[in-house]
Formats: sequence, structure tokens, C-alpha cells
Amino acid sequence: MRDERQTRVVVERSGKPADESNHRANKRHQGDEGRLTRCVHAQSLREERPWANPYNYVDCARGLRKASATPLDDPDKTDHLDFFLFRVYRGRMRRTSAGAEAERKGARTRRLIVHEAAGLFNTRGFAGTSMGDVSAATGLEKGGVYNHFDSKDALALAAFEYAATLVLDRVEAAVRSHTDGPGQLEAMFDVYRRLPEEPFVKGGCPILNTAVEADDTHPALRARARGAMNAWIAITRRAIETGKADGAFRSDVDAAAAAAAIVAGLEGGVLLAKLYRDAAWATAVTGQLRAYVESLRAKA
Repeated sequence: MRDERQTRVVVERSGKPADESNHRANKRHQGDEGRLTRCVHAQSLREERPWANPYNYVDCARGLRKASATPLDDPDKTDHLDFFLFRVYRGRMRRTSAGAEAERKGARTRRLIVHEAAGLFNTRGFAGTSMGDVSAATGLEKGGVYNHFDSKDALALAAFEYAATLVLDRVEAAVRSHTDGPGQLEAMFDVYRRLPEEPFVKGGCPILNTAVEADDTHPALRARARGAMNAWIAITRRAIETGKADGAFRSDVDAAAAAAAIVAGLEGGVLLAKLYRDAAWATAVTGQLRAYVESLRAKA
């Protein structure tokens, strides 16, 4: 007698009754002799064969023929029939596609919010920017912004991370274009000399702006600004150490101190250019920094 838990499979063929034997139904399925219009699984099939892949089917329109059929150990055991209702298969695939598209749309919306917020925070500051300002800049309802960021603080941190990454990525790309220490520093100077005309984001250098504003008002932002500044100083220090290693700079040069002086000079030039709204200040400062780098060179 069959176990009551065994799968009951009903196979219907167009124009014929559904009382065919399981063995006959399985042969028809494997041989593609007739079009199967419906297969019903009981839950016991999934419980007894959790390894079975219900999506391992091809040519669903021709009857859900299994891609790699395995012979039955016992033709009378219906739990070996891995049939699958096409409507369920198609519905699951549609839900999967819809979920993936919703996830992509959500990611695009989040990037839009962060991009616009970065410019606002960098221009108006944390205190001068509201979530309503971000909503207006993105064209989203305020609730849509809160769907991605539960507070202004969370958005400000994400926006700074985005803006600081733009700075460091551009600097690192310029440095990587040269193999010698002096060339790497020159490439860095060129990035900052063009900054007034080619800003990382609206409002100037986000590391400088955030460091000044958040010094005493927002500890979390201050910590992020400090981390970004550390990364920039480290890039500069590596360039100086590269120059020392290849003999371009003197061996007694203090790489850490020289890197701090160069970064401070670059940020000071950006500050002056922004304050006076005149890029000539940045050009003048980078000129002085070039002279400083020349003073670090080893004597022939």
C-alpha cells in the first residue's frame, strides 16, 4: 500500500482524461509525445527531495520537458516526477525580475540623493541644509528621501563619503600616472591648480569645508573629515618616499612633515581662491609649492 505522504500527481493531456498511469505519464513526459498542460505537486515532494531544482526546465511552451531526466527506480513512485506548473514558474520569474528592477531603481534613487546632497552640504554647510532642500534638489517627496536615509545626519555622512571619494580618486589617479616622486607631486599640484575651474563637487574641496564647519559642531563628520585628510596626507607621503627611494629627493627629508606642509599649502590655496573668488591664488600657491619640492631634491 502506498504511503499517504507520497506525492499525488495529476497529469492532464488535452482531449484525454487524466486517469493515465504514472508510468505512462512519465514516458509521455520524457518522450515529449504529448503536450502537458498541468502538473500539480504535493508538499511532500519538496520535503522529500529538497535538492530538486524546480527551475531545471527548458522549452516550457512545449510541456515543461526536463532538461536532464533521470530514470525512475520505481515507475510506480510518483514522487520522482519533477513536473512543474508553468504558470507558477513564469510567475516566480516575473516576481524575481520585478524585485531586481525595484532594487536597481532604489540604488539609482539613492545615488541621486547622495549626489545632490553632497553639493548642498558642501555649499551651504550641514546647519544650512535641510531635508526639504534635498527634496527640492532631487525632485523627490521628502518621504522619498527618508525612505533611503532616516535622518539628516545619516545623509550628511553618506554625502561626505561620496564627495571625499571623488577627491581622493582624482588625486590618486593623477599620482598613478607617474612613477617618479617629483612627477607624482607635480600631478597632484595640477589637480588642485585646476580645482576652481574643475571642482570635485559644488562648493570647493569637501574635506576642507567639512573640517572647518564640523570641528566643534558635528563629531561624526569631523571624524570622517579627519580620516579623508589622513588618506590624502598618506598619498603625498608615499610620493615623497618614492622620490627618496629613487634618489630624486634627499635621504634626510622628513616625508611626514613635508607631506603635511604640501597638503596644508594646497588647501590654503583653495581657501584663498574661494574667499577672493580668484583662481590666481591657487596658481600662486602651487608655484610656491613647486619651489619647495625643488628644495627637497638631492644634489647632483
